[in-house]
Amino acid sequence: MAIFLLKENKLLIDELYQVLFKDFKDSKSIDWEYYICKEKEVFQKDIMERMAEKPIFSPFNSAEEKIIGSTKFLRVWHEEFNEQLGIKPHNYSGGSQQYAVFKCPIPDSNHPPYIKQIFQVFTHHQDCPYCSSFHHCISNSFGYHSPEATRLWILEENDLTPFHIGRKASNLVTWLCGDCKKNVITARVGDYESIRFCEVCKPKNRKKKVIILGEISPRLNRFYDQTWMELKKEGSIDWEVLFFKESELKKEDLLESIKKAPQRIKGLQPLIQTHKELVEVEWNFEINNALGITPDNISAGSSQIVAFTCDNPTHPPYETKISMKTNPSTSNGCPYCHGSRRCLSNSFGYQHPYIALTWSAKNESAVNPLIIAPGNKTNFYFKCPECEKEEWLVSPNNRKKRNVCPNCKRWSQGSFAEIAFYFYYKVVYPESEKKKMSIEGNVCEIDIYVPNLRFGIDYLGEYYHKNKKADDEERQGLIRSSQIDLITIRESEKCNSYLEDKMNFVHYASKGIGSKEFHDSLDECIIRSFAYLCERGEELDLIQLRRIVNTRLDMYNILSLLLVRVENNILVTHPHLAKAWDYDTNKQLRLKPEYFTYGSNIPAFWKIRGSSSVERTIKYMCGLSTEKLKSIGYLSG
Repeated sequence: MAIFLLKENKLLIDELYQVLFKDFKDSKSIDWEYYICKEKEVFQKDIMERMAEKPIFSPFNSAEEKIIGSTKFLRVWHEEFNEQLGIKPHNYSGGSQQYAVFKCPIPDSNHPPYIKQIFQVFTHHQDCPYCSSFHHCISNSFGYHSPEATRLWILEENDLTPFHIGRKASNLVTWLCGDCKKNVITARVGDYESIRFCEVCKPKNRKKKVIILGEISPRLNRFYDQTWMELKKEGSIDWEVLFFKESELKKEDLLESIKKAPQRIKGLQPLIQTHKELVEVEWNFEINNALGITPDNISAGSSQIVAFTCDNPTHPPYETKISMKTNPSTSNGCPYCHGSRRCLSNSFGYQHPYIALTWSAKNESAVNPLIIAPGNKTNFYFKCPECEKEEWLVSPNNRKKRNVCPNCKRWSQGSFAEIAFYFYYKVVYPESEKKKMSIEGNVCEIDIYVPNLRFGIDYLGEYYHKNKKADDEERQGLIRSSQIDLITIRESEKCNSYLEDKMNFVHYASKGIGSKEFHDSLDECIIRSFAYLCERGEELDLIQLRRIVNTRLDMYNILSLLLVRVENNILVTHPHLAKAWDYDTNKQLRLKPEYFTYGSNIPAFWKIRGSSSVERTIKYMCGLSTEKLKSIGYLSG
């Protein structure tokens, strides 16, 4: 915000705000009207002085429409000041560049008058600059709207008082902690609501998020708790039976909560005539008849609360005012269908039962997956289904997308080649890690980083880095400028596509993982990186390392660091392959069908009738029809 005043008048306003701030700190109550009147006097004086310097244009003589015809415009026209200046609205058109004085259109507003050109207000419809916080005054200041913060303001540390600054200003200011009133906080004015307390006081003043459970009675709450306990114990339950029980309990709630009001429909048509389809489809006759409410003795505009039924059989009955159902602007159907109320069938626990079973005991006992929405954004604890050890905070909305904890997900977005480097470097240098670092304000990631040697490896996959040459070179330059030795390895499907030297290698991968060319080339890149370290003076046994490094032989151990459960796995897209999957052999290799999609080139073991397991890629098996699998012997007839 800004204060547009002549220098002399600005000094007067500064002095007024200083006096106001001192008075505010010393007194328990402030005469706001006095200070606002004083402020207006200064602003009015400034306006008259500035308008004296503005030219007064000749009266309007054209055939264009005069602005006197616009009542909306005249509401903001400051008649007293403009009369003194000789500026009359019937003399000017809406496009005039004449400067004039205007006022805030809000009745009894505390905002001072302001100067604008007529066309800005009449044609461009510019609003009051104080309402939009473009100009500054006492009544739209931070000090006026945040009295608590004003008492904590440290004037010695700040150039301005809180009355000089707007509510959402970006000025960096200093104030005392709102709790201990001793420690100092420096932050932007607009962040005051979220940064009111120092680091010491913040934990005890943190507000707990309120979890809205919807309109759930104690009776239904007990039912959901019992259902959740049964689901945890058994792993699966008869949902149809539970839907029926839920509806019966909801009926009991409605019979107790709905009160019949006196019916007065004299001169009005009954609901059965005006909204026949609504009565036939949604009216719950069982509950309403028990309450003595019938559609032929009540009108469409009644505020009587009645019971309705959804066409979805899994949803319990619900209550609402008749007028809310019959008014087109407020009628929005079943509250369970659009999620404003919770029931079993629209709960997180029902829609994602396998994820719900990873719900942690650390969560509050009053909350369970059967009373929260699938899109709930409050964080809860979930157990990791992969390592079965870690528990992490994540919202149900995000838990649907994240199948494993952050530790298990660490390498899930890397490539096999990256993990292979990590696998062997971890053996030789246990401190090796995937590293993100900030260099000159840029976040740079190194695929493999050995901190003790200040040495890193950057693996550039052909697909992901196809059109990122400039970005990669900039990032690598920043890393090397931090005194880190960096080797670059590029994946390529073509021979001789890149120049190679002792710091730049090429991994030839035209036939993909599992092929001799892929693994031989990758093994050679790993050995060459170790050889470079030997040249630097590291004492490594290259002969022994050549025996150890064998990515084809260690493929399944490497994959175990990479694989995580995926939503569209082959058990979802090709469920018949579950019968052919060799669970015993694959388990030893730490392979699970939940890890793979139908296009994976990873080889796994499959059972075939009359012989031992055979090794085939996931993609090959998914490409065979059910009939073909039966004829070969993977599936029984």
